[in-house]
Amino acid sequence: MSRVSNGREDAGRMGTTRSVAVVVVGERGLGDAAPELVGRAVQLARHAGTDLLEVWFEDAGPNARLLDASPCAPLQDPDVADAVLELLLERPAQRLGGAA
Repeated sequence: MSRVSNGREDAGRMGTTRSVAVVVVGERGLGDAAPELVGRAVQLARHAGTDLLEVWFEDAGPNARLLDASPCAPLQDPDVADAVLELLLERPAQRLGGAA
């Protein structure tokens, strides 16, 4: 999965560098970014109490600044869609508000 902005305005994210996205699905982080950024994105999702979060950073380096986060992940991306399906199949009753 590769979500990269070329520095143009992209859904509210602006910058002169190539910003990158990490998509968190459950405990998995998907994206072409330094492992430190993937870990930070997963941690942010945990603190936000969500299983699905798209997190944008200013670049793919380990010290990149956080630019934006959104619960609207790109489900049209096959990797993201597959990860969401796997998550739903792992714990369907919990995801639908039923007993585990």
